[in-house]
Amino acid sequence: MMATTYKDRILEQVPATSTAIYTAPTVSSAHIMYATVHNESASSETLTINIVQSGSSVAVSNQYLSVDVGAGKSRVLYEIVGRVLMTGDAIYAVSTDASSLNLSMGIKEITS
Repeated sequence: MMATTYKDRILEQVPATSTAIYTAPTVSSAHIMYATVHNESASSETLTINIVQSGSSVAVSNQYLSVDVGAGKSRVLYEIVGRVLMTGDAIYAVSTDASSLNLSMGIKEITS
């Protein structure tokens, strides 16, 4: 029998160093259902997201997006919505300013 669990991953103030914000536990698959970012600062900031396969590390080859988010603006991160992760795969995030960007993601974990 399959079990489905929904996880909200909210990261207020994305750090200025690449940080694992979600690692898929032992699951059949984990699906990114939604992802948004909001910039609460008075200047444009950049968010970079990497999706790293289990056993690998952050690299240009696994960068899924790098987007500028205008001052006071929000953006849906369509580039990663629908991506599927397997056990041990991780999502990393980094911001140009550690006190400006708020990231919100919904992840559906499926286990069999």
